[in-house]
Amino acid sequence: TAVKPDGKVTYVFAPTPEYKKYLTKLTMDQAIKTIRNRIDQFGVAEPDIRKQQGNRIQVQLPGMQDPERAIKIIAQKGIVAPGRELTVIMHRLPDGSYIEKPIVLKKDAMLTGEYITDAQTRFDQFNQPYVTLNFNSRGARIFERVTGENIKKRMAIVLDGKVYSAPTIQDK
Repeated sequence: TAVKPDGKVTYVFAPTPEYKKYLTKLTMDQAIKTIRNRIDQFGVAEPDIRKQQGNRIQVQLPGMQDPERAIKIIAQKGIVAPGRELTVIMHRLPDGSYIEKPIVLKKDAMLTGEYITDAQTRFDQFNQPYVTLNFNSRGARIFERVTGENIKKRMAIVLDGKVYSAPTIQDK
């Protein structure tokens, strides 16, 4: 808990490490089941599908003659909805290094950097960095509309093709 200068108390709720581990296992098991069901379409005698370190899945298809088709079927809709794409978010670790985690985004950007007139790094009351953005008048109108239409949804911040942040929009 934290008490703000205005006297309001802020509570931060987070899942326990055990629950995160449980959800990760559940998600991985479901992904493996989905991949196995899709691979069964090929009639591959003994597919080898196994979990790897770092929440990765290894798929080996002995005797598979058309690997491109296999990739398309494994990654087909159902994992990623139409108009969306699977990419990675750069998750910062306590030591300052980054690891990649999967995230699904809309394919078309709602707002691009062409409307940004200034960007600066600032630090909050807990010494955590954040970025302030200033937009030109058109960018400000777009940002206002986009945030107003997407409250409680995430907005990805993409730099050089990589997602570095995807905060939840709290207000217009």
